[in-house]
Amino acid sequence: MKSIWLLGNPITHSLSPIFQNAGLQYLNIDAEYSVREANTDELTKVMNEMRSGDVLGANITIPYKTAIMEHMDEIDPFAINVGAVNTVLVQRKGSGSRLVGYNTDVRGIIDPIINSGFELSKPRAVLIGTGGAALSAFQALVSLDVRHIDIVARNVVAAAAFVNRFPLVDVAIHDLAHIEPDPFASLIARADLMVQATPVGMQSGLAPNRSPVPEDVMRQGLTKSLGPTLIFELVYAPRETVFLRLAREYGNNKTVYIEGLEMLLQQGAESFKIWTKHAAPIQIMRASLGLADV
Repeated sequence: MKSIWLLGNPITHSLSPIFQNAGLQYLNIDAEYSVREANTDELTKVMNEMRSGDVLGANITIPYKTAIMEHMDEIDPFAINVGAVNTVLVQRKGSGSRLVGYNTDVRGIIDPIINSGFELSKPRAVLIGTGGAALSAFQALVSLDVRHIDIVARNVVAAAAFVNRFPLVDVAIHDLAHIEPDPFASLIARADLMVQATPVGMQSGLAPNRSPVPEDVMRQGLTKSLGPTLIFELVYAPRETVFLRLAREYGNNKTVYIEGLEMLLQQGAESFKIWTKHAAPIQIMRASLGLADV
């Protein structure tokens, strides 16, 4: 039996094995998707195991989406442009093997937004975070022709790197550690989209019961919002984070909410196709996660 790995740390909370194995079993593909937790100093060893073992490929998650790039033999141009790899394909020829890196996270963000039916007309966006997921979210927002992006993050140096790579995009950077509540709320009130791309709120992370947006800021921002707002939480475990709960509490009847499971599923379906050369049985995968059909 072939193997497909999920590589990251921590990953004990991951739901990826549930829907990926549901898809593999439905199509009678002789492979198993499993977690492979590793520390940073073990990456080279793990990559060598991937090359020499009976492995089809891997998903890469926190915190290795950028660090893994130096271990690739080839990187898809789109992933290079994004600056992060979340999918690895092991290409074998004779006794040799090559590791090829891809990024499916961007598609995993774009597709749920389009599927939501939310009307996009050169919207304004607030992006919270600057890590690997935020890199993909930024690229997704650019692809959706967002007219202005407010990046709110603790790492303003990383945020500046986003801006430098896309000089034609109108971007403003705000330090999450120092932004005052009223200006933060004003950003949210003016936004058409808000994407939460930090690990804050992840149940196995360092801040499982917190939101990167304080409650008073969320309340003030969403209650003053005049038009429809789409709010996308990229964290999927727990299914309802503190951030998403606050957004639902203070959003209006025009607010659209997308939970992290939607991104997880869509990016995973794209990865599935790369590894197996088969279209993912998306409805079977959705059902395994308890998600309604789209």
